[in-house]
Amino acid sequence: MSLININTSEKEKQEELEEKSEEEETKSNAKIAIKKAQKVAAILLTAIGFDEYGGTLVYPFVPKMLKKRFHISKKNVGVLSGVIEGSFKASSFFSCFYLGYFSDKFGRKPIIIFSLFMVSITLLLFGFAWSVPLLIILQVIAGLTDGSEVVTKAVFSDLTSGVLNNYRSFLFAAMSACYAFFRGLSSATVSIFFGHDFGVESFKKNPYLFPCIIGAIIVFIVAIITYIFFSDKGLMPKEVEPFVHKFKNLKEGFKYVWANRLLRKLVIVFSLCDFSNGSVFVLMILYATLDYSEGGLGFSPNETGVIFIVFGIGTTIYELLWYNKLVKKIGVRKLFLLGSLVTAVCASMFPNFTINNRSFGITCNMEMGCFLNLYSSLLLWNDVFALKRSYND
Repeated sequence: MSLININTSEKEKQEELEEKSEEEETKSNAKIAIKKAQKVAAILLTAIGFDEYGGTLVYPFVPKMLKKRFHISKKNVGVLSGVIEGSFKASSFFSCFYLGYFSDKFGRKPIIIFSLFMVSITLLLFGFAWSVPLLIILQVIAGLTDGSEVVTKAVFSDLTSGVLNNYRSFLFAAMSACYAFFRGLSSATVSIFFGHDFGVESFKKNPYLFPCIIGAIIVFIVAIITYIFFSDKGLMPKEVEPFVHKFKNLKEGFKYVWANRLLRKLVIVFSLCDFSNGSVFVLMILYATLDYSEGGLGFSPNETGVIFIVFGIGTTIYELLWYNKLVKKIGVRKLFLLGSLVTAVCASMFPNFTINNRSFGITCNMEMGCFLNLYSSLLLWNDVFALKRSYND
C-alpha cells in the first residue's frame, strides 16, 4: 500500500509540474505574441494613419479650388466636389477585393508599401493638376491602388486569432482612432499651410500646391519607414492558411462570401453605412464653405480644417478611452445602433445651425444620408450575431 501511495503521489507531483510548465510556456508564448503584436500594430497604425492623412488632406480646399482656380459656377461646385471626393471610395470598392486577394497570395507588406507610395504620388500631382478631369482621374487612381485598410484588418485578424483574441476589439478601436486622428492632422496641415506662399511665386499663383507637397513628402517618408521596419513573415496563423488557399481565384472567394446569408447582409449594411457617412462627410465640407449669404457658414479652407481637427480629437478620445468599455457594457450590436442614431441626429442638425439657412439641397441630402444610416442599423440589428453560430456550425 505504501509503495502504491508513493507512486501515486509522485505521479501527482509530476502532473502538477507538467501543468505548471505548460502554464509558464503559455504565459511566455503570450508575452512574446503580445510584444510582436504591439510592434506590428504600431507600424501598421502609423502606416494606415498617414494613408488616411494623404487621402483626406485635399478635402477642405476642394470647393474653393473648383471656384477660384477652375472657375466652376456655384451651382456645379457641389456636384463636382462630391464626384472628386467620392471617386476615391467608389474606385476602392472595385479594387479592395483584388488587393485583399493579392495580399493573401503575395504578402501584406507589398500591398501596404504600394498603397502608401501611390497616395504620395497622387497627392503631389493633385496640387499640380491643371483641370477638373485630372483631379477626378488622380482620385480614381488613388482609390484603385489603396489597399492599406483591407490589409491592416487582415493582419489584425491574423494577430488576434489565438491567445490575443481579447485584444481584437482594442486593435480595431485603435484603427478607427488612427483614422480620426490623422484626418484631423491632415486638416491641421491645411489650416497651417494653406494661403502661405513663403515668398515663392509658384505658391502665390497656386495656394493649393504647398499643402499637397508637404503631405506627399510626409507620406513618402512613412512608406520608406514602413518598408524598413515592417515584416509580414509569420503573421498568418497556420490554421488559417488552408482556408486562405482554399479558393483558386477571387471569384470563388466572392461566391463563398455571397452564399452566406449573414456575410451578405454585413456587406450590404456596411456599404449603406459607408455611403451615408461618406455623403454626410462631403456635405459638411460643402456646407462649411458655402457663403454665409447663401445659408452656409462661409468658412475658408483653414477654418474648415479646424472643424475636422475638433472631430478628429473627439473621435480619437472616444475610440481609445470609451469604445472598449461600452462594448463590454452594452455589446457591439447595441453600440452600433447607438452610434448610428447619434450620427443621424447630429448630421441632421448640422445644416440648421444658421438662422438664415437657404441651402435646401444640402439639407435634403443630409437627411437622406441620415435615414440610410438608420435603415442600415435596423437591418443589421436582428441577427448579425448569429454569424458566430454559423461559423461554429
